[in-house]
Amino acid sequence: MIQVMLVGGRQTPNVIGVMKFSPNQIVLIVSKDERKQKDILLDSLRSIKSLNPPDDEDIIEVDAYDFPANLVAIRGVCNKYHNKQIQFNLTGSTKIMALAGYEIAREKEIASFYVAGNRILWLTGQEHQAIEKIDLNIKQYLKIFGRDISHKFKFDSLSFDKLCAINAAKLLAINTTHSANMLKKIRKNANKTKDGLQVPLGDFSEDEKRIAMNLKDEGALDVDGDLIRIRSNNDLEFFKGNWLEVFVYNEALNKKDGAGVPIFDYCDISLEIKSDQAEKEIDVACIHEAQLIHCSCKTDGDPFKTAYLDELHSISNMIGGRFCSRVFVTNAVFPDKTKQSQFLDQAKEREIVVVTGNELANIGKILFKQAKKPEFRRV
Repeated sequence: MIQVMLVGGRQTPNVIGVMKFSPNQIVLIVSKDERKQKDILLDSLRSIKSLNPPDDEDIIEVDAYDFPANLVAIRGVCNKYHNKQIQFNLTGSTKIMALAGYEIAREKEIASFYVAGNRILWLTGQEHQAIEKIDLNIKQYLKIFGRDISHKFKFDSLSFDKLCAINAAKLLAINTTHSANMLKKIRKNANKTKDGLQVPLGDFSEDEKRIAMNLKDEGALDVDGDLIRIRSNNDLEFFKGNWLEVFVYNEALNKKDGAGVPIFDYCDISLEIKSDQAEKEIDVACIHEAQLIHCSCKTDGDPFKTAYLDELHSISNMIGGRFCSRVFVTNAVFPDKTKQSQFLDQAKEREIVVVTGNELANIGKILFKQAKKPEFRRV
């Protein structure tokens, strides 16, 4: 099947059209005033499995406001591929281009559609199904780009249940100033014993001890006298960093709009992507209207490394490029203004949103914004 795309404005609908219908070939009708949109679109489409990028002769430039010229260009494509199945995506262009496409689609009885949010509106050729919902989960999304996934962290690997893990993660996130120091001491001082891993309370501040006791009350760890006891290595990994993934995941999963409708159609946590070079990780993934927002969560002693931004950006290039939004999340705060300016500039160059410990409690609102009005424009 050949999908004819009109390129002249926002290109998200064109990517969605390819993801939904899996054409093996595309033809682009491009506005001369929006040539750069063609390159952005192709960058996002190149990693889609089984899709053949268009030849130069299948990238046709037109005056976006010359109706007769658009008719000629689109009719020429139909004549060239008259013996193949063709469908038109009439969404990503000027109204003049779309009207020309619609007229040719009616004339030649070719299927044409318009992408409206998470719905496909059939304009011609599919009268029996005028409106079709786009329902794309995270596994399906990644499969489109040829990516298989597995889960690195699983709730059932912990000594406590999922609700306890969520409550513990909330507790650590809300008290991030003190919990960050407490968790550093746990990572540094945990000693393995036959009963699990023990950490002395002696070096903890009163605020840190209070958090530890609250975690005990939640059932996430034990406190025996002057010792914190973590029951298993998997529990220790939770306190080392998985808790942040759990917190971000739960906040995204439960974020709703003013009408009480969930913002994200799907959310998932701790995904490993197999690749030829090395396994990549997506700490939290969220789908909004067939578009992916993916988060990298860091809790180590020095999270503000350029390498972490490069890694996050490279993952995007595997799964849609600028069709995705990228968010870097840490419970740490910048040590000084110089480091803050440097890291934020590096993140901006890579179109990555940065959330530090100061904003962590508001991660749900931040992800809401990236879904509806992203800081860095998606395709």
